[in-house]
Amino acid sequence: MRRPDLVPLTWLAFCCGLFAACGDSTSPPEPHPTIAADAQAANATTSWVNKGGTNCLMVTSQDSTTFTVDFSGQTGWWFCPNQSSGFVSPDGFASLYLARDPLNPGSPLTLETISVVRGPDVPTTYNSDGSVATFTRSDSLTCDNGGSIAPIWTGTATQNFARSTYRCCSRYVCRTCTRITNMGGTGMLTANQPAPPPRRHHRLRQRRRRWP
Repeated sequence: MRRPDLVPLTWLAFCCGLFAACGDSTSPPEPHPTIAADAQAANATTSWVNKGGTNCLMVTSQDSTTFTVDFSGQTGWWFCPNQSSGFVSPDGFASLYLARDPLNPGSPLTLETISVVRGPDVPTTYNSDGSVATFTRSDSLTCDNGGSIAPIWTGTATQNFARSTYRCCSRYVCRTCTRITNMGGTGMLTANQPAPPPRRHHRLRQRRRRWP
């Protein structure tokens, strides 16, 4: 038998529970989670490694990617320190052909008629007679189409050279001539604008369940 004095308490507990459930069901939904804005990307950069040679030097890697060679032993990417385009003859400018353009994902980077400011020769080894055997040189690169446009890319190319002598004759006169051979090097360019930011992944917001 139910005690009469417990009826009001039971009814009061039932009303309080119902009120709490209704209050929870009518509360406003949780707000969207705050998504922080993309941080400003650092200026885009790219670097390469090239082999030695004359005029146009084969690029073997860009950034962290090493290129494969084709059946002719070439990668298809080049740094021409004294030849702007066409692979014809030196004209005082430089050109660069890389596989990836950091400012245009999915596209190669082609820069021609690059203005070059030659740096000093820095000896690295000497011959027994005290003459320079090898040296390095860092040249400044400005990709301004020969000074006609404002540059986006600027940087340096550091190349290693070997110096050798040989006997050269013209008619009846012989003398000692010097041969300079590019042994390969590296380069780096920096753009004065950032690379595109990475794509953001939005999280789905979970809605609170409402009571009918």
